[in-house]
Amino acid sequence: MRVQNREIVLFLDNATSHPRELNLTNINIVFLPPNTTTAIQPLDQEVIQNFKIFYRTLLLKHLLRKIDTTRSASELAKSINVLEAVYFLKTSWDKVKATTIQNGFCKAGFSKSNESFSDFDPEDDIPLALYAKFQEGPDLANDFDDFLKIDRNVCTEDNNIEIEFEEHNDKMDISDSDEEPNEEISDPITSYDDSLTLVARLKQFAKNDFVAFQHIKNIESHFENEHFKLKQSMLKQSIITKFFQPK
Repeated sequence: MRVQNREIVLFLDNATSHPRELNLTNINIVFLPPNTTTAIQPLDQEVIQNFKIFYRTLLLKHLLRKIDTTRSASELAKSINVLEAVYFLKTSWDKVKATTIQNGFCKAGFSKSNESFSDFDPEDDIPLALYAKFQEGPDLANDFDDFLKIDRNVCTEDNNIEIEFEEHNDKMDISDSDEEPNEEISDPITSYDDSLTLVARLKQFAKNDFVAFQHIKNIESHFENEHFKLKQSMLKQSIITKFFQPK
């Protein structure tokens, strides 16, 4: 920043992990007043909540698709590994639009204008109740708000926590073959369930290559959305006689 002759003001809250004594030449650090984070920190003005909505939507879509093929809640929970969680985090943050962050700064008082920016995306407007109905599970829509706020009071930092990072340098096995691929497919894919099964195998193969894993997860997410849309189009309006059973 000195080379570019840039100077900025950096606003920080009073987290214990933020040091107060820093010798910076081109950055002026301003700490927010104590106990005002929820009111004047831009990330707390629906930016974090927006990120959580995207993350937990991806999480629930994953669980609802797996719920019919697992035998217990613990097995269902284990279907999400660290690599899947990292993908959910990155994808969710990429989905947070610039307008959402701009609105956060406006609501926190960093702008004199009261103008708000729309960041609505119709593709994300898929009711959660539909996912539950597709899977013939409980209606989760009523509990979705609680699900989003489940970690609101969870402590996010501790000065005594020591984190150890373990690096894995495992390499994928690559087998070369001189045989030309057969253009005729003896067992073609005819359903989304079949395609998602093959995608799961590809994810396992690419577990040590996050770039490849991310592309495969994007394909999986697309197929899941199309699968849900197909099921949604097949839903029919119930008739009133369905709710009355003859004696």
